[in-house]
Amino acid sequence: MKDVGGSPAEGERRKGEEDAVVNTLNALVVRAQNAWFRMRDEESGQTLVEYGLIIALIALACVAALGFLSGKIQDLFSKTGNQLNNAA
Repeated sequence: MKDVGGSPAEGERRKGEEDAVVNTLNALVVRAQNAWFRMRDEESGQTLVEYGLIIALIALACVAALGFLSGKIQDLFSKTGNQLNNAA
C-alpha cells in the first residue's frame, strides 16, 4: 500500500526520527547494562567482609574454648595464688 498522507521526504524524516529514538533507547539500555555489570563484578569491599567474618569466627572459638576450659583455668589460678600466699 502507498502512503496517502505525505511526501516521500516526510516519510524519510519520520523514519529518521524513529531511528533516533531507537538508537537513544538502545544507548540507555547498554549504559544500564554496563552499570549493572560493573556493580555486580566489583569486589572492593568483599575482602573486608571476609576478614570480619574470620575474626568473628575466631572470637567465637575463643569464647567457646574459655567456656570449656573455665574450670581448669580457675584451678590453675587458685593453685598459683595459694603458692604465692604460702611463700610469703
